[in-house]
Amino acid sequence: MKALFVSGDVGGARALLPVMGACERHSFPFAVCRHGHIVTEAPERWEWIHPDGTADMRNFFAENGVGVLVFATSSKDTTALTLARRAGECLIPTIHVLDNWTSYALRMRMDGLPPFVPDVYTVIDDLSRREAEEDGVDGSVLYVTGQPALASLAEEYRVWLNSGVGNVSHRAASRSGKRVMAFISEPVTHDQGATSASSRYRGYTEKEVLSLFCQTMQPSADSVQIMVLPHPREDREELSRHWESSRGVLEGEIASVDRGRKAIFGADAVVGMASLLLYEAWLLGKPVMSLQPGLRVKPLRMLARREGVLFIDTYENTADRVKKWISSIRFGARHSPLPELRLHEKAPEDVFRLIERYAKQKKTHRMRSQS
Repeated sequence: MKALFVSGDVGGARALLPVMGACERHSFPFAVCRHGHIVTEAPERWEWIHPDGTADMRNFFAENGVGVLVFATSSKDTTALTLARRAGECLIPTIHVLDNWTSYALRMRMDGLPPFVPDVYTVIDDLSRREAEEDGVDGSVLYVTGQPALASLAEEYRVWLNSGVGNVSHRAASRSGKRVMAFISEPVTHDQGATSASSRYRGYTEKEVLSLFCQTMQPSADSVQIMVLPHPREDREELSRHWESSRGVLEGEIASVDRGRKAIFGADAVVGMASLLLYEAWLLGKPVMSLQPGLRVKPLRMLARREGVLFIDTYENTADRVKKWISSIRFGARHSPLPELRLHEKAPEDVFRLIERYAKQKKTHRMRSQS
């Protein structure tokens, strides 16, 4: 019996890829659904399956030898959740891999149906476990495994530091005497709405945050330049126009790196909203600021609990707090990964062990739904 993997967006795909790598290392049979972002990053040598939505799913799972379904949810794409429901109906164990500290319970009902309860719901750390339970996720299915996408972070950073290649913008800034501050953008409006008319509204939009950031950084324009990193699902040209209209006297550019991780490697400090990249930067020991004025979504306060992170959720005294934060940064210092990174380094193996265990189990009841 094999494991079948399915995801939709970037975050979910990158959380599953290292787990599939663990399956390959252990010669455990698996297949990947040819759907979503994962298609652009997974190697073609793996077995690919394209489910037919009109097919008899019981026969589909049986014909493909599926013994466990591993999925990651998306804020918009419900394909993975739908397939997980079908697997549950066919008494096939399901494992959900969490990629971020948001929408714990909502992920299991994004399709408008009653909440789905997988056999396993992996969470990133003890904080996400507590928050998931508070949000209504059944605590009996929660397992702390770390985030598989972060498993290679420390090693990639070490290789980057030793390669001498670095980031082009970072090198240019160093020669000019300016330090690089990365701004990590997110498709907030697209995903959560731009006003309180949306039930998922964060309390701000990405444009408002970038404008506020540029405004507070004007006094530091002589010493800092900005590298704006678009999210893969953002309109790069629209973001570029907003940057140009907001930058004032700041120097900078829209980053052209193919992975956001490369941007934070080359940055002296990292600013953004609630992106996982801010957490990655914090794990690497870099100065981090989370700017979320008017925040009304509790799970997005995750970075406020991280020692050393400047977390701003109001408009009051923002300029003074940012100025004080910048003055405390030791620009040019070599940053060292934090001990917390160790939890994530073993995440792919921890999730793999769960797959191995549940693939051997024979289920005798249908998946439950939370009331």
